[in-house]
Amino acid sequence: MRRYDRTSLYQHLVNTRRWRKLRLAILTERPLCEICLRCGYYKSAQEVHHVKPISTARTADEAERLAYDPANLMALCTECHHEAHRLLDSNSRESRKKRKKMECREAIRKFFGDDAANQWEQRQPPRGEGGGVVCIGAG
Repeated sequence: MRRYDRTSLYQHLVNTRRWRKLRLAILTERPLCEICLRCGYYKSAQEVHHVKPISTARTADEAERLAYDPANLMALCTECHHEAHRLLDSNSRESRKKRKKMECREAIRKFFGDDAANQWEQRQPPRGEGGGVVCIGAG
């Protein structure tokens, strides 16, 4: 397996015409922050977040697949995007649980659609406001 510089690869991937077109398509298709929307707030999305970070890829090919897979992308407001990265960088038990729940929801959405993901999320035991989803940026 060939080693690669993850930082420079990430910079290359998000500075391509392909990424700019995909980012615009995601923000056009999903103009509202997906996390705020789940919490009942309507806030415009300005950021596109990789649910499974590109940095988790073991090869350059896998990094490229993660970067450009629409099912791995979420439209978020700036506040939710910052919070998502804060949780990714945290290794607390609660943060790990939230990351796993987010990954499960996105996998269900990818394979079965938004309705199935919403139904799955509604069946989860509530954990504070939003049923375990961190509701931020709605103020």
